[in-house]
Amino acid sequence: MEITFIFADEKNSMNCSIHNCVMPAKAINKVPGHKANLFHVNEFTQNTEEVQKACMSSDLIIIERNLFGDTLTFLMYYKIRNRSVAVCFDDGYQIISEDNPAHQFWEKSQMVAPNDKGELQIMNLVPTPLEQFKWGLSMAKGIICPSRILCEDWDYLGRTYRTHNYLDPERYADATPIFPHDPSEIYIGWGGSMSHYGSFTDSGIAGALTYIVRKYPQVKIMMSGDKKVFDRINVPENRKIFSGYVEEGKYASLIKSLDVGLAPLATPYDFRRSWLKPMEYTILKVPWIGSDLPPYEELRDVGKLIPNGLSSWRDGLEEMIVSIDQKRELANTKAYEFAQSQAWDKNVGKLLSMYQEIINSKYQ
Repeated sequence: MEITFIFADEKNSMNCSIHNCVMPAKAINKVPGHKANLFHVNEFTQNTEEVQKACMSSDLIIIERNLFGDTLTFLMYYKIRNRSVAVCFDDGYQIISEDNPAHQFWEKSQMVAPNDKGELQIMNLVPTPLEQFKWGLSMAKGIICPSRILCEDWDYLGRTYRTHNYLDPERYADATPIFPHDPSEIYIGWGGSMSHYGSFTDSGIAGALTYIVRKYPQVKIMMSGDKKVFDRINVPENRKIFSGYVEEGKYASLIKSLDVGLAPLATPYDFRRSWLKPMEYTILKVPWIGSDLPPYEELRDVGKLIPNGLSSWRDGLEEMIVSIDQKRELANTKAYEFAQSQAWDKNVGKLLSMYQEIINSKYQ
């Protein structure tokens, strides 16, 4: 089987594409008799000779996220040449919130671009990106998402296929803490994108962290990524640490600095996330606590899931602190073994079976 992945992230700021395209391609290329190609969406729409050769020889072309403009043109170009085309994505673009940097694009149908004079200006997009996105979904043979809820959202436009964001253990194997600290201290923390502010404001965790820091002098809060989330946590400045964004290769070492990982969810957008955040805690042997919501429903045996609310988060965090030794034991044994079982290399057979099912299906 030959698969061609068309990834959407810029090459110098890979995020979602690592999990949606790069890692599955890497796993497929290790399997004898199978091959995976990777091209950026801009290369795809240029339809170079290299792209044409790969796409025409592929059993399946998988396009990530950017289902608008010329991407749709070339989706149809290969569809009418009897190629199987699927799409993949991992966010609820149809319900994107105002605190998300992509809100202007997906919700307001606007983007900043240079005019004929090279001056930046706001452009109104017609048809809207969401309308074009829906066209792309209906044109494809299959819709691939790591979220059960996302699959339910879009199955009226085509066949949906749920897969997981599996792990590449090599990315985490040599992680050493960026913020080493005294063993008597407990660092509780989180790292993530700008789309998580509502996860903290609406789950009840923000107030619970304030309570925990006041009650337990050995606790410090460590945050990375979104400064708005860090500022929202109302604790003394000497009791919290902000890292800022770190390059992708250092992210595992940042998370390895934690004694307890946080995974709050609250918004409708959150309901459509993948299980990746607690799984990364798990592969790094970091005990974690998260919201008991659909993205994490399969992980209750390897971490602590709680209902949202101030009192639930307060009680849950207290349990993590007072029983930290038992939580570390779980993280180092049963939880870690589970994470190892969720490696791409150990699950690539499921992936290939899913791809074969899409290839064998007919366009609707």
